[in-house]
Amino acid sequence: MDGGAPRAVVLPGDGVVARFPGILCVARCPDPAPLARLLDLCREVAGAEPGRPLARRLASWLGGPDAPPDALVFGTVCAAGEATAVFLTGPVGARVGGAVLSGADAAAWTDRLVAPGPVRLALDGPAAPPAPLAGLHDLREGVVGGGGIELVGAPTVAPPVSAPAAAATAPPGSINAQPTLVGMETGRAAGTAPAPPEAAPAAAVALGKPGPAPAPPPVVPGTGQLPAVGERPGAGQPPAPGPRTPPRRSDAIHGVPPDGPPRPPLEAGDPGGTGTRSASGGPSAATPTGPGPGEARGHLCSNGHLNDPRSRACVLCGVRMNERTGVLVIGTRPPLGLLVFDDGAAYTVDGGYLAGRMPESDERVRSGELRSIVVEDRSGAVSRVHAEVRVEDWDVVLLDAGSRNGTFLAAPGDPSWSQLPPGQARRLLPGTRVRLGGRTFTFESTSGAS
Repeated sequence: MDGGAPRAVVLPGDGVVARFPGILCVARCPDPAPLARLLDLCREVAGAEPGRPLARRLASWLGGPDAPPDALVFGTVCAAGEATAVFLTGPVGARVGGAVLSGADAAAWTDRLVAPGPVRLALDGPAAPPAPLAGLHDLREGVVGGGGIELVGAPTVAPPVSAPAAAATAPPGSINAQPTLVGMETGRAAGTAPAPPEAAPAAAVALGKPGPAPAPPPVVPGTGQLPAVGERPGAGQPPAPGPRTPPRRSDAIHGVPPDGPPRPPLEAGDPGGTGTRSASGGPSAATPTGPGPGEARGHLCSNGHLNDPRSRACVLCGVRMNERTGVLVIGTRPPLGLLVFDDGAAYTVDGGYLAGRMPESDERVRSGELRSIVVEDRSGAVSRVHAEVRVEDWDVVLLDAGSRNGTFLAAPGDPSWSQLPPGQARRLLPGTRVRLGGRTFTFESTSGAS
């Protein structure tokens, strides 16, 4: 095995540990049937970024008519774009970077998005009676007995891959690699006790976001060619550019850093367009049709980024825009912001959400129309279905869903709270704070619309 690749170290215990592409899972139950169903759900979504699909399936399963018994205890840690998705129920704990979570702290389950980092996922609490698990174990697939799993060792680098190709192309030891006996060992078999959480290497792999690769050979600036043999790299060339600007919040929202040289302004266009669909990124002569799901009418900047027609500058590349910046076209609407909770969990606003203590009890969540945000509040003031976040054209709006204790807002820069009337939609401006019971979140956005 490559000495630089991370290893999945299985910790001793009485449960089942599984490692699928993009997913780490640990579970315990006296009955093997719920364990088999859990592993099947993981297999169905395993791939490049399975965090969100798996969380939705697990929530539907736990809240549905075929819910498993309370004796089932499990946790999953998955790749989810720029974040790591953690789902825990019962006495099981997870440590991802600096975030420490426990399923025992929630009445239903713990569902969080956290920043990537070193991973440790382990069962807590008393051991369960032994169960006949022989039919579940498969060393070739990566399902073994144990009480937890920890990723240790230096990260490896792999370019983003699609879900069907993830298992075939991901490097050994990566969270997206198909596990084999190589790179997967048990703490007992290795003859050493598992390292305590604080001893985990700082360079341990982050789910789906491996670390930097070794620097490639230098090239002669402006030529793309390697230096000649015997020539000192960089000799006679201008000094290397200084450090890049630190990432901004727009990186997390849009996934594309907005740095780079200034772009030329757009030429004036026809402001009277009604919105034509453009698959190539430019105006189309096709018959105008309405926007479909996830689409909106907007203006394209000179680099092909779709923007809110009210924006004065492109939110991705900074090109100045005005009322005569091109025609209105219909295209895929980019994410409109982030919902950043007081515990650091962040949710990308690229569709609707339903927030509450048990949002999966609502049919719109079970059908997939809305995604769930489980809000855990020790005060007990958060309703099962508390508030809804909608995306309407280019606006993000909030509605109280008939909560028992109300939904409160604070305008950007205003320390006072005002209650949102039930059923009344309120547009969220960047910096708006929202309070649900004893919990709060802030809407962050790079939108240039006023």
